[in-house]
Amino acid sequence: MNASNEVYANFAPIPNPARTLVFAETFEDYPACLSLAGTNGWQADSEDAIVVSTRSDLIDGVAAYGLSHAYPVNTTHSQVGFSEQDVSLNVVSASNSIVITKILLKMSPHQGTPVPESSEIPSQLKVIFSEIGELMLLHGTPATSIARWSTFSGTIYDADTWHTITLEQDYQTVGQGCRYFRISVDNGSWLTHANGYSANDETGSPGGHWFAFANTSPTRMNRIRFQGTVGVDDVLISESWTGQGGRGDGNNNGMWDFWEYQYFGGTNQSGGEATADWDGDGFDNLSEWLADTDPTDPNSSLTIKGLALEPGGLKTFWQGGRAATQYLETSENLNTGSWQPIYTNQPPTEILNEFMDSNPMVPNLFYRIRAVRE
Repeated sequence: MNASNEVYANFAPIPNPARTLVFAETFEDYPACLSLAGTNGWQADSEDAIVVSTRSDLIDGVAAYGLSHAYPVNTTHSQVGFSEQDVSLNVVSASNSIVITKILLKMSPHQGTPVPESSEIPSQLKVIFSEIGELMLLHGTPATSIARWSTFSGTIYDADTWHTITLEQDYQTVGQGCRYFRISVDNGSWLTHANGYSANDETGSPGGHWFAFANTSPTRMNRIRFQGTVGVDDVLISESWTGQGGRGDGNNNGMWDFWEYQYFGGTNQSGGEATADWDGDGFDNLSEWLADTDPTDPNSSLTIKGLALEPGGLKTFWQGGRAATQYLETSENLNTGSWQPIYTNQPPTEILNEFMDSNPMVPNLFYRIRAVRE
């Protein structure tokens, strides 16, 4: 593909100092049909750029997918990105760090044979779905300048379904003359292949989930390229996140970094501290995080809205978020440790909920709603 037909984004301190990590792109903050060429870090000719789209065939199913996978950043999904050309993310490590990239994709199958390995760049990651729906990954080879394709046979991905792609690029460790990355799909285990390595250092042997992608430079741009007609939503890029899925908490305040960026615009914002109450609704920010409610909306909180005595028993009404497990509990007194669960509401949950307690057979009974977020 001609470079002029490539849609790309530059992230991290270089070459675009204004675009630093953490970066979260939801596509909800733009006018519909806006071309993102030269906008907010995106670069391309206007006719080739990602377009903010409201197409129903792109949007249908993405919200349900995101909620069922305890992701993404945004739960609205009234707008997504779309490009009929390649979409690339040019990700730069500011220093020796780990860069996590997570993105929702709906990508058409690649038609025909991929570009020959001899014509590819070994420091470029490339992801395509084959004609039959198998994931194909372009990566480098340790201690060489050779690029190669690896096909993950046995799993067929539906091109009409949104998928979460998670990539971890390790700029901290050098092994056999290069650096490594690993990849997962739909929040599953890291994908393994005979062309991968068991470890990302000098002890690695063939066969594993680490794939070569770069030289030994501690600060290096690497291109992640999704080739084909692509729907894209909820791009999430951060440094030094721990574990699969990018649930990073760099300031150790109990709240995921990307959630703080989503609502507060950063991880060290005044009023965004765990014990602060941004919206003044009586629930601190950490409590809103745990309940998956909106910390900037005073009408969004985990709250029992009422009780109603009905012929079938006592009905409790409450509101909350979507991504937390909710426990309706009762107690005959308010002593700590005396609460017993009577109903568990598993995510994704509705904002408004109700439950009928058909056997409240004690003179005094207290109810509470509790949320736990994994």
